[in-house]
Amino acid sequence: MKQMCEELNPVEAHNDEETEIMELDNESSNGSTEFEMRTSVQPYHQLLSVQTDNVCEIPVNCTISSHHMCCVCKIEVSGVLMTVSEEDRLYSFFTKNVFVPSGARCCPQHMINRRLTREAIDRLRPHYIRRISLSCGDILGLFAKVTIMMNNEKRFNFDDMVNLTNEDHYNLTGLSKEQLDHLMTMLSTLNLRNSPYRSRRTAVACLLAKMRLGISNRV
Repeated sequence: MKQMCEELNPVEAHNDEETEIMELDNESSNGSTEFEMRTSVQPYHQLLSVQTDNVCEIPVNCTISSHHMCCVCKIEVSGVLMTVSEEDRLYSFFTKNVFVPSGARCCPQHMINRRLTREAIDRLRPHYIRRISLSCGDILGLFAKVTIMMNNEKRFNFDDMVNLTNEDHYNLTGLSKEQLDHLMTMLSTLNLRNSPYRSRRTAVACLLAKMRLGISNRV
């Protein structure tokens, strides 16, 4: 966890304003008290250094971390295992309350393009409880990383095989991933083009979702 916090990159500085309201001695003609707004700007890098000596210790649910055992299915594997990425470790911690230690590995079938599938993340279970120490700078760094991760996430990106589960595909479109793949193969002969906003696959999936859910075509 400490390594994950140290690797976090702070987001672009957005000046936070501390506002102080000072009551003036003068009163306006209508008898109401006048106030003056004074602001002081504190750079973001100073926020990261504020009270960094204060450390809190929290219990965290951790998965298995081994070079020979899968952290998802908890089976010892003699073949090649793949290391869980930093993004997946952070995502599982904030969405499943399960922390995957640095260096943890899993079976190749749990990944697509070196990222854990949604099904694999849903299968993560804690193996033991570990107490970790976090400073104020670590916590601010985690918030910054999560903000970037959530802003970059697209919930209805049907091109990302990791983003939506097979159940999500069926609930939205009425088709499974494999059925949608087969449909796109059948439509490959048509003159469908990608747009700057969505791909052909996402466009077809959105049309199916609108028909299935009764959503207006204007949406």
